Amino acid sequence: MIEILRPVLSLRWALWFFLFALAVFLFSMSISIFSVHTDHDVIRLRSEIGSLMRQEKLLEIQKADLMTESRVMSYARSHHLVLANPASVIYLH
Repeated sequence: MIEILRPVLSLRWALWFFLFALAVFLFSMSISIFSVHTDHDVIRLRSEIGSLMRQEKLLEIQKADLMTESRVMSYARSHHLVLANPASVIYLH
């Protein structure tokens, strides 16, 4: 029985098995490290997307305000109206 296993139990086979196991271990560790880096990148990109979406929403609000102001100015020009500053308007009851 030992005669059959002797080639398998030789030092050369043990060395090759050890090197193969080491290569598999290093490969799996590199995949694990790459996975962690990818997770960090995904988290960073999601945060960046969120901040860009908030910025886009603020820009849309500013655009709506500017469009309203533009329409008021256009209406005032077309009807020969003079726009007064809000602080100079007097309200009478």
